[in-house]
Amino acid sequence: MQFLNRSVFISYGAAILIVMCFSCTDDKREHAISQIPVEFKLYRFDLEFAQTEPEGLKDIKIKYPYFFPEQVPDSIWEAKLKDSLQSELEQEVAKVFPNNDELEEDLRSVFQHIKYYFPETKLPSTVVTTTSEVDYRHKVILTDSVIVVSLDTFLGSENALYSGVYDYIKIGMTKDRIAPELALEFASQIIPPINRPTLVEAMVQEGQKLYAAQQLSPSSSEALLLGYTDGEYEWTEANARFLWEYFITNDFLFSTEPQLYNRFVALAPFSKFYLEIDRESPGGVGKYLGLQIVKSFMERAETDLKGLLTTRPEVIFNKAKYKP
Repeated sequence: MQFLNRSVFISYGAAILIVMCFSCTDDKREHAISQIPVEFKLYRFDLEFAQTEPEGLKDIKIKYPYFFPEQVPDSIWEAKLKDSLQSELEQEVAKVFPNNDELEEDLRSVFQHIKYYFPETKLPSTVVTTTSEVDYRHKVILTDSVIVVSLDTFLGSENALYSGVYDYIKIGMTKDRIAPELALEFASQIIPPINRPTLVEAMVQEGQKLYAAQQLSPSSSEALLLGYTDGEYEWTEANARFLWEYFITNDFLFSTEPQLYNRFVALAPFSKFYLEIDRESPGGVGKYLGLQIVKSFMERAETDLKGLLTTRPEVIFNKAKYKP
């Protein structure tokens, strides 16, 4: 029988102890966060509109004025009340979200985490759900006074209504994406914009958002946050070193060429290396690398989540010393 070297055994035991300590700390923090009181009201505009008759249009317009621009005549809304596609959307939403319990629980958790990490932030006390004709680019809207959640963009990737939507987009149209979408939207509003960013700055900014979303919605996996399947995530993780070397070899990191953002950061069916591996890769691999850079930075930096989101990407990159 071959025995472990004693020093190796001690190191292995120490590593396990460290992991257990971090896990215990995380559990205590999450328990404390779950006790934070938050108050908000959830209004199902989607259900109310579905049940509205033309003569009741005036009342619902008074209750939800932000959904009814003054320049749009009532005839448009009256036609929408009778529209077959709108009716189908409303029926599917009612099937996937028959009550508010799960939705309120997910939203409350994000609210609690925001209050924990950003105690001075005043969140809207009103959340309104709606349908948006499957506008997947604006799933969650966060304003000073209201949060709007388009439930018809979270019906599940296999929903028949999404038959005309590309697969790489449908991956992110599941109801477990609601909490991280709110977290990502919140983080996006804190991070200062950069005029004409370099590729690495754009990557790190996405990494800042994703890291924040991990903290504000800790039950969400990295694959879920990135909008990847498990297979796509495993491919990206396995090829991280190649991706990094590719960017360095081609002098892409500090380039401000806008096309690089579209090739490696933007939502897309695959990343564009112009190599045989293109079809194997998921879109937006730069977001994955950006998240790893931010994680490396947070392991070295003495800052909190708010500090991370207000730190310039170039500072994060320089201090991260990231090496996949």
